[in-house]
Formats: sequence, C-alpha cells, structure tokens
Amino acid sequence: MNPMPEQKRILLVSDASPAWNSFADTLAVDGYELVTASNAEQAQAQRSCCRPDLVVLDLDLPNEDGWQFAEQLNASHPHLPVMATTADAGARLRAAGHGVDVVVMKPCGTQQLNRAVRELLALTEQAQLGQIAAALRALKRRSSEKGITPVAHEVV
Repeated sequence: MNPMPEQKRILLVSDASPAWNSFADTLAVDGYELVTASNAEQAQAQRSCCRPDLVVLDLDLPNEDGWQFAEQLNASHPHLPVMATTADAGARLRAAGHGVDVVVMKPCGTQQLNRAVRELLALTEQAQLGQIAAALRALKRRSSEKGITPVAHEVV
C-alpha cells in the first residue's frame, strides 16, 4: 500500500465492467476513498454530496454523452481535475475544450490508470500550493506597499 498524507476521494463514473472493478479495487488498496456512479445523473448527485478530489470518467458510457458531462463539470467546478478514458482516437484533441485534464486511451491496464491518477492528483496539489504561495506573496507585497508589517512572513 502506498502511504498517503491524506485520503483523497475519487469519483469513478463508469459501467460496472470487470476492468473498472479491478481498477477500483487497486485504487482502494492504494488508500483512495472511492465513490461510484454508473451514469451522469448519479455522478452529478455524488459530486454534490461527496466533494471529490478527482473525477475519473469513462467517456464511452452506454447511452450517455461523456463529453457533455465533462463540460458540465468544468462549468460548475473548473478547478476539479477530470481524467477520462475512451477508445476515441481524437479524444486528446478534444479534451481541453471539454474540461478534461488527462485522457487515457483504451485499452489500458490498471497500472497505467493508477499511475495517471497519482500523477494528476500530484500536479493538482502542486498547482494549489503554487496558488497559495502566489497569494501570500501578493499579500506580503500589498502589505509592504501600504506600510503594514505582517505578523509573520512565513507559513509554518
């Protein structure tokens, strides 16, 4: 099991195929908290109540438009990272315009999916830390411009 400083919550939106079940099992073993949905409507409800750190979306859901769901997620939660899987060869070109951060092409193995999850969560965490650091630098700069001395200049 990989040690994780805090448990990350992942919303898996997919059919209940054996491959997805295997992927979910390995994520759980790695220490992630999993919330599942089998369609976009369930995913919206789960996203609202469980507040995931990452959404993993199968764009090839039966009778669903995965791209439309990804756009809805991006419109309502633009900072929520979305990883998608698909067999559509043109998906990588469409991804950014639909709010998808990473596309993993099918067929893919569980290890490839797990690696993509870890990397996307790590990048998201780095980006959030960078935003916090930038905000602190701006606050420090504004304070010094106004002649205000902040109590502390460092985050401990």
